[in-house]
Amino acid sequence: MRSLSVNSSFYDWVLKEYGPNSRITQQCFDDILESRIWIDLKLQENPERDIPEHLTLQAFNSICSIYQKYCNDKVPFKANYFPYLKLVKNEEIIGRFSKILSGLELNIKLPSFELPTLSLLNFKIRNFFMIF
Repeated sequence: MRSLSVNSSFYDWVLKEYGPNSRITQQCFDDILESRIWIDLKLQENPERDIPEHLTLQAFNSICSIYQKYCNDKVPFKANYFPYLKLVKNEEIIGRFSKILSGLELNIKLPSFELPTLSLLNFKIRNFFMIF
């Protein structure tokens, strides 16, 4: 069984006291995310259940709630979360992660390219078939 390492009110206090970008907040989020992903994996194993076996409703709600709070306050996702996020199916986890990603600004300029025009494609197709 996986639950939060400390009471969720501590995580809430850390977020309020230190903000979303501090090292301690990130360590708290590591624990929260691990617990939230564990819940999702257990529910995938037992889809007939609403909460994982041996986890109280209060603990379930606490983990889900503090996860949402940290996401809403835009605590950064680290690159090492990607392998874990590939395992989950829950929209609450994936959706919040997607919102964070979609709100990021690019630090690099992407190369520009032109799509071929329809007339150019038709020309290439005609020439291709003329060879045969």
